[in-house]
Amino acid sequence: MQVKTGNPATQPEYDAPRSAMSIAEFCKRYAIGRSSAYEEHRRGRLAFRKVGARSIILASEAERWAQSLPEAIK
Repeated sequence: MQVKTGNPATQPEYDAPRSAMSIAEFCKRYAIGRSSAYEEHRRGRLAFRKVGARSIILASEAERWAQSLPEAIK
Protein backbone atom coordinates (compact mmCIF):
# COMPACT_ATOMS: atom_id res chain seq x y z
CA MET A 1 0.00 0.00 0.00
CA GLN A 2 1.40 3.42 -1.04
CA VAL A 3 0.87 6.38 1.19
CA LYS A 4 0.89 9.78 -0.48
CA THR A 5 1.52 12.83 1.60
CA GLY A 6 0.62 16.41 0.84
CA ASN A 7 -1.68 17.88 -1.75
CA PRO A 8 -0.44 16.96 -5.26
CA ALA A 9 -1.99 20.15 -6.65
CA THR A 10 0.36 22.28 -4.54
CA GLN A 11 3.53 20.27 -5.13
CA PRO A 12 5.84 21.59 -7.87
CA GLU A 13 6.43 19.54 -11.00
CA TYR A 14 10.20 19.10 -11.11
CA ASP A 15 10.21 17.43 -14.52
CA ALA A 16 8.45 20.32 -16.25
CA PRO A 17 10.64 22.52 -18.47
CA ARG A 18 11.67 25.68 -16.67
CA SER A 19 12.65 29.02 -18.11
CA ALA A 20 15.18 29.75 -15.33
CA MET A 21 17.28 27.86 -12.79
CA SER A 22 19.30 28.53 -9.69
CA ILE A 23 23.10 28.44 -9.76
CA ALA A 24 22.99 25.06 -7.98
CA GLU A 25 20.52 23.66 -10.54
CA PHE A 26 22.67 24.97 -13.39
CA CYS A 27 25.79 23.36 -11.93
CA LYS A 28 24.06 20.03 -11.47
CA ARG A 29 22.51 20.08 -14.94
CA TYR A 30 25.76 20.96 -16.73
CA ALA A 31 28.07 19.01 -14.40
CA ILE A 32 30.32 21.90 -13.43
CA GLY A 33 31.35 23.21 -10.05
CA ARG A 34 29.92 26.32 -8.46
CA SER A 35 33.26 28.16 -8.63
CA SER A 36 33.49 27.36 -12.36
CA ALA A 37 30.02 28.83 -12.94
CA TYR A 38 31.00 32.02 -11.10
CA GLU A 39 34.27 32.17 -13.07
CA GLU A 40 32.34 31.89 -16.35
CA HIS A 41 30.13 34.74 -15.13
CA ARG A 42 33.11 36.85 -14.05
CA ARG A 43 34.70 36.44 -17.50
CA GLY A 44 31.45 37.54 -19.19
CA ARG A 45 30.65 34.16 -20.76
CA LEU A 46 27.59 33.36 -18.61
CA ALA A 47 24.94 35.92 -17.69
CA PHE A 48 23.16 35.83 -14.35
CA ARG A 49 19.90 37.60 -13.56
CA LYS A 50 18.97 38.86 -10.12
CA VAL A 51 15.73 38.24 -8.25
CA GLY A 52 16.22 40.13 -5.03
CA ALA A 53 19.45 38.78 -3.58
CA ARG A 54 19.20 35.53 -5.56
CA SER A 55 21.05 34.89 -8.83
CA ILE A 56 19.35 32.83 -11.53
CA ILE A 57 20.30 31.72 -15.02
CA LEU A 58 17.76 31.76 -17.82
CA ALA A 59 17.42 28.43 -19.61
CA SER A 60 18.10 30.15 -22.94
CA GLU A 61 21.33 31.63 -21.52
CA ALA A 62 22.42 28.26 -20.14
CA GLU A 63 21.88 26.63 -23.54
CA ARG A 64 23.71 29.48 -25.34
CA TRP A 65 26.63 29.01 -22.93
CA ALA A 66 26.71 25.23 -23.50
CA GLN A 67 26.63 25.67 -27.28
CA SER A 68 29.56 28.13 -27.08
CA LEU A 69 31.86 25.58 -25.45
CA PRO A 70 34.61 24.19 -27.67
CA GLU A 71 34.35 20.64 -28.91
CA ALA A 72 36.53 18.04 -27.23
CA ILE A 73 39.64 17.01 -29.11
CA LYS A 74 39.50 13.39 -30.23
